Amino acid sequence: MLGDLGAVTTVHDWRYEWDAADNLLVVDDESDGEQWPAHVKPRRQRVAHDALYRVVGIEHDYRQDDGTYAATGQAYQDWRDEQAHQR
Repeated sequence: MLGDLGAVTTVHDWRYEWDAADNLLVVDDESDGEQWPAHVKPRRQRVAHDALYRVVGIEHDYRQDDGTYAATGQAYQDWRDEQAHQR
């Protein structure tokens, strides 16, 4: 797997978007997606807020070679569910 990363020249190139109230809306890694293997493409995170400006969710998707974004298709797993099974 480490050999797959030999073509990467820029580890990250983050761009941030903020709203008028200084809430973070987007963190987008604009590094070259073609350099990365399919399982570790550059990521975009979109942050959702409620009416009191609290973070209520973050969506992650990954830039494809053609510049579009897509989810990985992996099911979301909540660490709290795993902890409940350990008890």
